[in-house]
Amino acid sequence: MLGENNYSSYTFSQDVQVCGRDAYAMKATIEHPFEREFLHAQSLAKELMDVIYDVYAAFRCGSSVSVSQDIQPIIERCQESISRNLYAWLALCQTKRKQSYLIEHAFRTTVLSMSLASALKWDSRETLKLGLSALLSDVGKVMIPSSILNKEGALTSAEYAVIRVHPLEGRKLLQQLSDVDASVIDIVVSHHERIDGQGYPQGLTADQIPLSAKLIAITDAFDAMTSERAYASARSIDDAMKILVQCKGEQFDESLTDAFLALLGNVPSGLHVKSSSGRALLILEPGRSLGSYRAISLSDGLELEIPTKDAVSSQSEYIAPDSIEAMNESHIQQLNALITA
Repeated sequence: MLGENNYSSYTFSQDVQVCGRDAYAMKATIEHPFEREFLHAQSLAKELMDVIYDVYAAFRCGSSVSVSQDIQPIIERCQESISRNLYAWLALCQTKRKQSYLIEHAFRTTVLSMSLASALKWDSRETLKLGLSALLSDVGKVMIPSSILNKEGALTSAEYAVIRVHPLEGRKLLQQLSDVDASVIDIVVSHHERIDGQGYPQGLTADQIPLSAKLIAITDAFDAMTSERAYASARSIDDAMKILVQCKGEQFDESLTDAFLALLGNVPSGLHVKSSSGRALLILEPGRSLGSYRAISLSDGLELEIPTKDAVSSQSEYIAPDSIEAMNESHIQQLNALITA
């Protein structure tokens, strides 16, 4: 993650407008402090997780679901919070809670997708539609037998074929609703399509895939790779980012992939790290200087701006490359205590 891959220096294609991680971060930090938004985001995140659980449970048992009443209000509130400081939400995505993978994955895919849209300055209407689509993207999996969905170990080719049907199952479920936009259904059914036409379920090519589906394909894959699943161990963030780089232009849209990598940066928000002097820190958001990050010391609450090893210009303190791990619930409690002290 540190060192050779400086994603914030990538040049983006003209069809995707990117402010640049450091320029965008400076604006977000100045106008909307991480600390204030982090407390509010935690409350909203719990509500969002509860809504996802209830919605997926309703689809599973055949109960009625209203997108406009059950889902849209919380998506709109989360969208507002993300627009104030998306790094508070990226930090929350580092914590893997003890919920079912399907629910957690829907939560993080939704948050990561809306965060990227916010960084790209998508308009609020398109970001709302994206958030709804991301939340509902895997709803078709409630129709997949749990013996396959939760199977430990590698899936057989026949079992994988069943898994690949979930976008079509999702479309069937959503078409039964009276208040879901047709474009949301198109995004849901297309989020496993590939730029090279080798995706599923329809084998669409780049110009046939909705832009929001291209974006969700990236956030969906990133979260899946970095999460513990029944049939696969979690990869490191660094490994997942490298895979995205390898697959862009074939599996993933190149410009959106570059934008997502730039958003995460070399040291994503919410990571627990140690400095070169042994100080335990939580990364909050990018700092004012290229290659530096705002962090808080867990021992004394000291706030500091600390560079990566490659960005350090003197013998000053820097982030130790081998000390990085995801933030956990204990870290969140410590951070909350420091913020409210």
